[in-house]
Amino acid sequence: MAIIQTPQISNVVEDTTPQLGGDLDCQDYRLEWSGSSQYIGSTIFGAGLTVSSGSNNLTLISSGNLGVNTGGGERARFESAGGLSVGGNVQPLSVSGFYDCGTGSLRWATVYTVDVNATGTTTTAGFVTDIETFTASSDTLDTANHVCLCDCSSNDITLNLPAASGNTGLQYYIKKIDSSVNSITIDGNASETIDGSTTQEISTQYESLTIISDGINWHII
Repeated sequence: MAIIQTPQISNVVEDTTPQLGGDLDCQDYRLEWSGSSQYIGSTIFGAGLTVSSGSNNLTLISSGNLGVNTGGGERARFESAGGLSVGGNVQPLSVSGFYDCGTGSLRWATVYTVDVNATGTTTTAGFVTDIETFTASSDTLDTANHVCLCDCSSNDITLNLPAASGNTGLQYYIKKIDSSVNSITIDGNASETIDGSTTQEISTQYESLTIISDGINWHII
């Protein structure tokens, strides 16, 4: 009687450093760590590579865009064509583009506390600036004021300037808009001067002065 022997595999050990001999096609599935919400794989935001921890992930979308997602939604995207999308509003990487980024109270155009320092040539579609009409006999300007329209119909108006010190580059546009004989007095802080004088006066309708601080005193420009 013939005896048939089945080949046996011996000395089988766990391969702790497995290597692929070719591409690994996940077929739209993802590599996931069992028992956790961390994974690498496909995403609802588009086919591509996603590195995720829960609802927060970074996605390299197949079109070449890079998306940043938090709380289950896409919050920002760097476009392959050179644009930046914030809150779903895609804009070019420029000052005018950033100005319109975001929505509602988070829109750059409404965040007045943001300072932009730029070198070289800056092209914009126009800035929105503060404008206020003054009627009281005395008022003190602050750094939020910019265009100051003075209606002296009922009385003379004195505008008290903030300290030039610590406010280098601060500008005010001051204009008289009424036809009365009353006037505007612009009064420097303490002993600070405006073109060498502690005060300047505007007494004619539609006359205006633009002043700027050099950090020590004020200058008419």
